[in-house]
Amino acid sequence: MCFQRYFLIPLITIMVLGVQGVASEICSEDVPTLVIKSKDVVRKVPKQRHYTQGLIFRNGSLFESAGMYGESKLIQINPKNGTEVVLKDLNEDFFAEGLAEINSQLYQLTWREKKVLIYQTENFADPETKSFSGEGWGLTSFEEKLVLSDGSAVLKFLNPGDLSVVRDVSVRLGRASLTAINEVEEINGQIFANIYGKSIVVVINPKNGCVNTKLDLAELIDAHKKEIVNSEGAICGSDPCHPYDFVANGIAFDAVTKEIYLTGKNWPMIFVIKNPISKN
Repeated sequence: MCFQRYFLIPLITIMVLGVQGVASEICSEDVPTLVIKSKDVVRKVPKQRHYTQGLIFRNGSLFESAGMYGESKLIQINPKNGTEVVLKDLNEDFFAEGLAEINSQLYQLTWREKKVLIYQTENFADPETKSFSGEGWGLTSFEEKLVLSDGSAVLKFLNPGDLSVVRDVSVRLGRASLTAINEVEEINGQIFANIYGKSIVVVINPKNGCVNTKLDLAELIDAHKKEIVNSEGAICGSDPCHPYDFVANGIAFDAVTKEIYLTGKNWPMIFVIKNPISKN
């Protein structure tokens, strides 16, 4: 998503509250906030600047969905040294968004084009294209369903076969709906999500939509701000670049090492941390 969407967030909030009404289950407002600092970083992976919209870890590699019209791509990244291979340049009329794997297939969202590109295992040249309803922002999988965010407070659970909506859930912190849900990643049965324009990651119970933990990335980002907020080589939605062209966006998880990969739009690095809420 590009920064122009930020101005729609208050309207989205009103619409969601009006349609959804009062949720049947009250979520706790007293949730822990875990501050992520530079000392928590296991290592940094260098990367080229892209308008990062989705990030996953699969078979020892990172896969990135890079957005913006005329710049959208599917990229494979070596998590050890950051070397990249562009697997697919998307049609210039497509604005790539979230990315997920399910049933050994990669699903790459588009923003307003209402299309999903579906890549078969190790075949990235000719993806299948299917249609879905609404906008696409973030994408992950949970219990054999795709989980889609669209910038509102609602997560939609889709059938991966026909992309029909099976159910949805409103993301809430206490009684308040939490809008601007962006990139999403399933980790140990919870949905980790970037909030567009914010330096936090929220951890969501996918059964009821309740936020149960917040990760605060502000100190980590501030420590590397000079590297991150740099328009040289950046893919921006305006000229000059807007601060929203450098927001945190991108979460991936290696289930073997229990490491979380964090990045953002146009960031020249990926931060690797241990899962701070892991029970292991």
